[in-house]
Amino acid sequence: MERSSLEVRVERIEEVVDDIRRDVKAMDTRMAGMDNSISVRMARVEALMENVGHRVVSLERKAEKAENRPPWLIMIGVIVASGIPPLITKILS
Repeated sequence: MERSSLEVRVERIEEVVDDIRRDVKAMDTRMAGMDNSISVRMARVEALMENVGHRVVSLERKAEKAENRPPWLIMIGVIVASGIPPLITKILS
C-alpha cells in the first residue's frame, strides 16, 4: 500500500518530536547532575568557611592568652623553639 505524502510528513514530524524529547531528557539528566555537583561544592565551601571561622576564633583565643603572658615567658619560648631543630640535627647526626 502506498502512503500519502501527508502520512510521510506526519511520520517525519513524529520522529523529530521523539528526537526532541530524547534530547530534553538528556539535558534534564545533565542539569540534575550539575545541580548535585553545585550542591556538593557549595557544601564543601560552607564547611571550609566554618573551619576557617573556628581557626580564627582559636587564633584569637591564643593571641589573648599570649597578651596576658609576660614578655620574658614568650622570649624563653621562642629561644627554646629555635634551639630545638639544631639540637635534633646534632642528635641525629
